[in-house]
Amino acid sequence: MSNKKNTNILSKLKLVHWNCFKLTNERCLDFELFLKEFNPDIVSLNEIKLNEYECNRALNFEGYITFYKVRNINPSYGGGVCLLVKESLSVSNTYVFDGFPEDEILGV
Repeated sequence: MSNKKNTNILSKLKLVHWNCFKLTNERCLDFELFLKEFNPDIVSLNEIKLNEYECNRALNFEGYITFYKVRNINPSYGGGVCLLVKESLSVSNTYVFDGFPEDEILGV
């Protein structure tokens, strides 16, 4: 791919961030409608406040690859992060930084 094509793709990427303060079932439904209407390329969520089981069940959105990290220390306090990346984008190297046990850090 030429540099000109890369520049065009990057200038058109739609990035969204949402501090969702607990991704409830109702919020998941609203969020799914948001994804369909606005069609962002990459979405960053923080404070999802979900455990592993809930993440596997709730964080499946059509057309997106999901990466998440739950809070393992004191999960009732909050935390948890998620990245959604459109399936049409090439994603390389997923990083989960475990060196900070009280923090959730995730990168692609």
